[in-house]
Amino acid sequence: MKKLISIFFTIILSNTIYSQSGSITNVNVAQRTDGTGMVDTYFDLDGSESAYYISLEVSFDGGITYAPIDPAYVTGDIGPFSPGPNKHVIWNGIQNSPDTYSAQTKIKIIAGIVPTGYITDIDGNIYQTVTIGEQTWTTENLKVTHYRNGSAIEYPGSNGTEWLNNTSGAYAWYNNDIIHKNLYGALYNWYTVNNPNELCPIGWHVPSNAEWTTLIAYAGGESVAGGKLKSTRTVPDPHPSWNLPNTSATDEFGFAGIPGGMRYVYHLDYGDLCYHGVYWSNSSSDIEPNKAWYINLTWINSIVYKNTDLKYLGFSIRCIMD
Repeated sequence: MKKLISIFFTIILSNTIYSQSGSITNVNVAQRTDGTGMVDTYFDLDGSESAYYISLEVSFDGGITYAPIDPAYVTGDIGPFSPGPNKHVIWNGIQNSPDTYSAQTKIKIIAGIVPTGYITDIDGNIYQTVTIGEQTWTTENLKVTHYRNGSAIEYPGSNGTEWLNNTSGAYAWYNNDIIHKNLYGALYNWYTVNNPNELCPIGWHVPSNAEWTTLIAYAGGESVAGGKLKSTRTVPDPHPSWNLPNTSATDEFGFAGIPGGMRYVYHLDYGDLCYHGVYWSNSSSDIEPNKAWYINLTWINSIVYKNTDLKYLGFSIRCIMD
């Protein structure tokens, strides 16, 4: 590990740094010597836009090909922020690529703006949006790990007892593996939806049961709307995708519903990835106070199932414009 850190540090200093819509200057890169493998990058950003977002890419072949670095391993000034001096981004390179070694490693720092038709959450994750009838929805599952005000959402991880006992709000990655973050988003219990710190970005909210009903009616009713709202990505397509047969999937409106599975209460484990896309509403049951409304898209038919279930369950979330 010491050899990897030493060589990694040397190569990072000779990296390639550029921006898409801002000018990055006065770059200073240093890898920490405490054994963590953290790479600190300081830079100034000039540009005419009011807000920028930072992303990183890495190449292990001397800059011939680059791949995006998972934002989960990047902290610091990732946006949104205004142009100015003394920006600081931290990449956990060793944890991000623990078994990778290359004498030709290079990184890019990309300063970009959120294009029209996209929104960003408090963590800097960017989501495409689509207007369906008179509603505007996100077309990707939420993956934010902080509330709108910046407070952290609780993460019980593999501790099933903590997950079961949480009544203030918690999130999970499917199978406790962050690899699912950018593929299927996070799974949230309903208490996260109900937390007063708010979950969706400003100007957006978790849809009510009535708003889901409006969408389903616009898509032709519960018996056919599932097919029109499901992504057409089907195994063997790369993830995120549905298992076969993905019956009647047309994604007619661009909603791109995907099967993020769920976190159970009864067995304190996970299931149904690639089989079910289950989405919370913000509506509690009027009859059973320990339950809330959700919708379920499935791989086997075109039906949208609407029902209530226990608030401890971990489901996906989409946001709708206020």
